[in-house]
Amino acid sequence: MIEKSGRRRLPILGLILTLALGAAAVYLPVHVVRVVQTQHQEYRGKVDVSGCDRVSRKASHCTGTFRSDDGRLVVKGVEYSHGGRVSRGDTFTALLAGPDDTSANVDGSGIGVLIFMSILALAAIAAFIGALIGLARASGLLASRTPGPATA
Repeated sequence: MIEKSGRRRLPILGLILTLALGAAAVYLPVHVVRVVQTQHQEYRGKVDVSGCDRVSRKASHCTGTFRSDDGRLVVKGVEYSHGGRVSRGDTFTALLAGPDDTSANVDGSGIGVLIFMSILALAAIAAFIGALIGLARASGLLASRTPGPATA
């Protein structure tokens, strides 16, 4: 009796794990694509630093004026974070969503997160495939192959 309930619990837990990994394997790549599409729709330009407050030794919270590369969009009072030392009058390449946006992304600030999310998405897909194979083996749908004696 104990063995049957233990064997029955394993496929149910495997099914739950497989469904969770499947959801992650779908959500994460879709999220990465949405972030990339959003960045392509944003205005590219430069931010001139008006002032900065040091948040830590390696980071500053700054304000400035954003000017798009085509010159059609100018937004004052834009805020952004920057790693490293920043002085008034410095200029950085940045992205801004539109004229009502007051939070700029300094180019490269989100690339680390995007790379991490891409790696996490690939790991979720690989784990999902592994869980499917494990569940199929546990339920008997897929026989595990063990090497037999060699025949000459």
